[in-house]
Amino acid sequence: MDKDVINNILIENFPDAEINFLGDSCNFSVEVVSSLFNGLSLVEQHKKVLNTLKDKFASGELHALSISTRTK
Repeated sequence: MDKDVINNILIENFPDAEINFLGDSCNFSVEVVSSLFNGLSLVEQHKKVLNTLKDKFASGELHALSISTRTK
């Protein structure tokens, strides 16, 4: 899976986000910093990110993703 594809999906869903990647191929680590996480627990923040990428996981294009989230 190309980082640009993931980045575009995340930007679509978190327009104000700062997104940083580590890793390559099918295993990524991503940090998403967004004001849309304000008031959400860490688990809820991670679920929001995972839900935006669920189709990529279901298709097997993305196999693993380590997520770090913060609020702006």
